[in-house]
Amino acid sequence: NTHDARIDKTTFKQAQVIIHKNKVKSSNQKRVEKSIFSGKIKCELCGKNYKRISNRGRYFWNCSTYISQGKSHCQAKRIPEETLIKLTAEILGLALIDEQAFLNQISEIRAGENNTLVYIFKNGKKSVMQWQDYSRADSWTEEMKEIARHRALQQRSDK
Repeated sequence: NTHDARIDKTTFKQAQVIIHKNKVKSSNQKRVEKSIFSGKIKCELCGKNYKRISNRGRYFWNCSTYISQGKSHCQAKRIPEETLIKLTAEILGLALIDEQAFLNQISEIRAGENNTLVYIFKNGKKSVMQWQDYSRADSWTEEMKEIARHRALQQRSDK
């Protein structure tokens, strides 16, 4: 009441209710879980950290430069999370990955060319692992191939 209002009191009160509802809604949203790999994977091509991304319900790790600026700035390859987990368990000599063993032993993972991961242990030891690209063609059954062939033929005849 010390100066002329820009909006009336009713509008102000309605806005305050909306602001409060938005604060409550955002505080109730799930927080993204931090992965054990967060901040641990570095790109050997550009030096940036890898970030976790999702695509159709699957998770991958990719260089943040590649994500933000594209292939012309960094040609690092994305690493499927299941591959990363499998290789990490293997490098630790475990059947399944153990978060505490990972955090106690690994200081950094360097992702390089030719699908190479260099695990840097806290004791200074380095171990190199190489992973294979997942080939979609290898996962296709004969039935899936036949369906795709029929679909392609149908599309050609529709033109």
